[in-house]
Amino acid sequence: MVVVSLATFITRIWFPIDHWTAFLGFIQTEFAHVPQYASFFFLGIMAYRRKWFLTLSAKAGYMWLAIGLLLVALLYFGGNSVYPFLLKGGPYFGSLTRSFIETLLCISLVIGLLILFREKINGTSRWSRTLSNNVFVVYFIHVPVVVFLQYSLNDLPLPVWTKFLITTFLGIILSFLISHFVWRKIPYLKNMM
Repeated sequence: MVVVSLATFITRIWFPIDHWTAFLGFIQTEFAHVPQYASFFFLGIMAYRRKWFLTLSAKAGYMWLAIGLLLVALLYFGGNSVYPFLLKGGPYFGSLTRSFIETLLCISLVIGLLILFREKINGTSRWSRTLSNNVFVVYFIHVPVVVFLQYSLNDLPLPVWTKFLITTFLGIILSFLISHFVWRKIPYLKNMM
């Protein structure tokens, strides 16, 4: 957690949150979160190979989930009145603090939700297998889908939370539909993922 937090903080000195760059000239990327994404990807591989989530106790998993939910409540429902010193980037203590809190939030929710699903929602159906088979493609294609929806809703006279909920709901559905009915029908691409 310390290494990921420090890498995130260092990255955000030059690439603060909400600073998007055209990676390779055309892929819009927010580098502020790349250290977290990359490290969690590799840690996920390690956790799978070493069976960490099969051997972690349910009690420990629920403790991590409680920490994550508490941080969500404080950060996203407490607003700036709770953490006015958290900065989006730069060589400041507020940016370092935010990097640590975000990393703790991500780690605790990943561990907690995986254990919750392992213990309480562990089963398969035809529908869940279909979703599972498409989730990796959805990970790669969701950003353009979400950006399209955000631009589409931008000028509508709706509250921000309504736009957020519509974008979230439609983004999930459209990403899975595109993956299943478009991506997987293209001969070369269906074999890549």
